[in-house]
Amino acid sequence: MNKAHQKGFTLLEIMVTVAIVGILAAIAIPIYNNYITKTRIADALTHGRVYAGKVTIDKEDVVEAPSGLEYSKIKLAGSQKKPRVRIKLKKTIDSTVLMDPDDRAGGKVIVLSEESSDASVQWVCTTNLPQALIPEGCTYEEGVGQRKLLAEWTEGNEACWSPERVARGESGWAAGPCTLCDQTGTQGTANSGNHPGAAKVHGATCSGQYIDDETLAKIEVAEAEAAKVEAAEAEAAKVEAAEAEAAKVEAARVAEEAEEARVAEEAEAARVAEEAEAARVAGLPPGEAEREEAWDRLIESGESTDGTPWAEVPAKAQEDDNVTACWDQKVSQVSLAADGDGSGWVAGPHAPAPQRGTSRTMRGVRYAGRDLANGFPLSAAYLGTTALRRTFAAAVYNSDVRPMGFVCVPK
Repeated sequence: MNKAHQKGFTLLEIMVTVAIVGILAAIAIPIYNNYITKTRIADALTHGRVYAGKVTIDKEDVVEAPSGLEYSKIKLAGSQKKPRVRIKLKKTIDSTVLMDPDDRAGGKVIVLSEESSDASVQWVCTTNLPQALIPEGCTYEEGVGQRKLLAEWTEGNEACWSPERVARGESGWAAGPCTLCDQTGTQGTANSGNHPGAAKVHGATCSGQYIDDETLAKIEVAEAEAAKVEAAEAEAAKVEAAEAEAAKVEAARVAEEAEEARVAEEAEAARVAEEAEAARVAGLPPGEAEREEAWDRLIESGESTDGTPWAEVPAKAQEDDNVTACWDQKVSQVSLAADGDGSGWVAGPHAPAPQRGTSRTMRGVRYAGRDLANGFPLSAAYLGTTALRRTFAAAVYNSDVRPMGFVCVPK
């Protein structure tokens, strides 16, 4: 009988395999972490170089540094003539897959310093990163991030604004060059002890000072608080704007309702007036409505109403003090020649008597004591009947007498 062969790994084989995997892991994982960290450093340096290029191009203006970067924080340092770009690497830049690295990049600094010549502009890279993590093109410098905190400003020195001094509870005005400012104005502000103001604080910021981790943390806290205040103010402004817009909409709605109410009120008033006018017209004597229509057409046409026989002037117009009556001798003579009543009364101005007097005379106002001999032949006492008007007209026609004060003004 043949014995069955057993298949599998021996304990020695397993131990050898585990040892090999361990050795490989001990070598490969640090290499992998180192590779990832160096990739992130290269990314941070790329952002810094792009920003440095913008600073070179727009040297006359303040160029805002990039913000919200995942692995670094970039700031502009130095002066306008000798700017520096400071790249502070965050702790998140270190890759820690399965184990912590021996060389850490978090908290280290890369500085790009401008070195100009007549031919070109170069940005020299220095860093205090460990040798294994220094990116290509950069050189190691132990004190690259250790710039001294500037002394308090005294009269006669250049002045600049130091957030670092403020963070430490000291005077914000320091003796040293500013990033981008007019020294005359900056020193005047420093002498008064006032804050440079939000619009100028960037350009007035000092160059060439050390920002240690503790101070930088205080500055970041202060900036975060300022950002919170700014956000709160922006939110308040947003709410205020929304309230103002709502008030504007409400005011527009109220105005629209008021306008609708006004239009409705005017429409109702027009309707009532129309009904009243219809009722008035319905109660007019025969022929009066036609006289009013003819008169209205004459007014709408723009033609003069002067010379219109007074008998054709509607009663509504006769009641208007602006419509006056006068005596037209030619009209009277034509009436007499046609065997009419000799009336020469027409619509139109007269002189020199007040026009209201004539229109009131035509409405039947009696002027006692006036007679033909005295030259006042137009009172209702004399001219109330056709016979009397004809007698008067004949007398005027035959004797060439003119009715005093009521003759029409010649056209």
